[in-house]
Amino acid sequence: MEDVWTGRCNCGALAVTCTGAPIRVSVCHCTDCKTRTGSAFSWNARFAARQVGIEGASASWRSAGPSGAVTVRQFCPTCGVTIAYRSEAEPEIVAIPCGTLEGDGLEPHRTAWEQRRNAWVDITATPMEFGH
Repeated sequence: MEDVWTGRCNCGALAVTCTGAPIRVSVCHCTDCKTRTGSAFSWNARFAARQVGIEGASASWRSAGPSGAVTVRQFCPTCGVTIAYRSEAEPEIVAIPCGTLEGDGLEPHRTAWEQRRNAWVDITATPMEFGH
């Protein structure tokens, strides 16, 4: 049976469905991710774009991250929750914030921007070289 991951924004107006196994599940400690989540790090699952379906009206915002890559974030214009984002350097991959997805099983196995990790954060995952 194929994995199916579903999720919604806080107000329920924007929904995401991901089918199959994610390419990678990771946490990121970069400043952009900390700001986007309002937390110490972000927790994301990356899927091939063909695996992701998004329903509902969304707004988008583009910005350059710490690596210089431009990221496009899709978010709910009502409640502001980011439902998906992708780097223009890898348009075939869509990152989904795991906190928007229902269920369990998306354990992070990689970390990014480890040099920006808060000293009190302890995550058992393998650090990546760079980026997120």
